[in-house]
Amino acid sequence: MTLKAWLARHDKALLLRRCQALALVAFTSMAVGGGWYLYTLIANGSLIGGDEFVQLAQNGGLSAHAWRGYSLYQFLRDVVAMVAGWSWAGSWSLVRVSPVLHLPLLLLAAWLVLGYACEARRHPVGDPIWLPTWLAGLFIAGMIYHLFVARAVGDNGASGWYLQILAPFLAIALGYGIEYYRKSTLGRFLLSVFLLYATFFLAGALWSQIALFAGCAIKDDQKYYKFAGNLFCLDRLHDVANNLSVLGWPTLALVSFGSGFSCLIMGLALFLRRTSNPGAV
Repeated sequence: MTLKAWLARHDKALLLRRCQALALVAFTSMAVGGGWYLYTLIANGSLIGGDEFVQLAQNGGLSAHAWRGYSLYQFLRDVVAMVAGWSWAGSWSLVRVSPVLHLPLLLLAAWLVLGYACEARRHPVGDPIWLPTWLAGLFIAGMIYHLFVARAVGDNGASGWYLQILAPFLAIALGYGIEYYRKSTLGRFLLSVFLLYATFFLAGALWSQIALFAGCAIKDDQKYYKFAGNLFCLDRLHDVANNLSVLGWPTLALVSFGSGFSCLIMGLALFLRRTSNPGAV
């Protein structure tokens, strides 16, 4: 909103309207959340109030600890882990899927972001197509700052799952990326392959979590899933359902997940049919 106000600096009437809108949003935000930020700054010496930020503020600040024992390799690894955590976060059980299986999802995300960037660069920076960039860019900058803060106090700051709150805006960006690649035969083919793989990955990851919480899979020494038997517990459906009934309602979960996957598959089928006909809208 600040940028759009600056772009309107030569049109006084438009500039006034945009400054009024900006002031309204800023005032409302400060009225709702400003008191809490002011309180934590006074009480803890940290504007953010997160545990790592409070610890750091009480121990000399970031400048005294930023690069202590933190190499460029570790930083790049943390950034990759942050992106991986956004792509698929798992659960607090912290069991991982094989990097070989996860890599195509990361390639898909990077490829779609590249397509979005190619499409966005055709528009002025004040165009709504750039909104996901402004929101996600500032958010990611804050998360990278958090990497330094977390490492400075001895923690792991690769918390990419927080990006999920930007899902509606990132979906717009990925949608532009999809539309950009739909214009070519190769792009449509790769989209079909990637999206089919993502669907199977989601189903496999959810089943792995189900088996884990049902006691049919464990976390091995490398923090990967280790299933009982050779069929990934698919031969023990009755036991899995019985064990899950201790924790929740597996029948209701089956209906809910089944409905969700039905919608996903119908949407994917419609997409694949339309990609075979590039003239379709």
